[in-house]
Amino acid sequence: AAGAELQERDPATGRLQRRVSLPGLVTAPLARAGRLILIPVAPNLIVAWAADEWREAWRRTFSAAVERAPVLASDDSIVCVVGSDVTRLQLSDGSPLWVTRLDAPLLTPAIGRDRVFVPSTSDTLFVLGLRRGDPDWHWPGGADILGVAADGDRLYATGLDHVVRAFDQRGGNQPWRTVIATRVLMPPQAIGARLLITGLGPTLTLLGTRVA
Repeated sequence: AAGAELQERDPATGRLQRRVSLPGLVTAPLARAGRLILIPVAPNLIVAWAADEWREAWRRTFSAAVERAPVLASDDSIVCVVGSDVTRLQLSDGSPLWVTRLDAPLLTPAIGRDRVFVPSTSDTLFVLGLRRGDPDWHWPGGADILGVAADGDRLYATGLDHVVRAFDQRGGNQPWRTVIATRVLMPPQAIGARLLITGLGPTLTLLGTRVA
């Protein structure tokens, strides 16, 4: 996407093959879900574009601008955060399965086996049930949370306090936490049995996910 336009380019040469105008400027990173490209668009839309047929499949209007990329929640659904709302949408037509309002500005969520993990700029980590969006547990934090990653039965969180924390997805127990010697810049990435942390410098820190 470029500005208010979606472009398809040849991956080998970068040559423009076709383009289409969008209803507004792109407001967040695009996401891929099967055959669909999910495009957050101003003023308050997600447009689902069927790449194989080069047509709009559906669009969904929200109460505020979509500033976070949607996240694939299952084979047939996605989760979006807009303002203080967490919404699970059906991929087939964009209809909502549930909406849960939380008392904080929200960051990009992560999806576990049966839970949605939603960090916030209020230092709180919220955890919802994937099926109905019911609140499960939360962690009050202590420093701004930058992001989370889910893998297996664990959840990992980074924050501005230089601490990386591991949580059990069920119940929120912390099997370990470790302090790293650099300021963290972005959410962690779970890669197999390792956790990749990007810090200021730039510095990359690689941790084992079972014992830090």
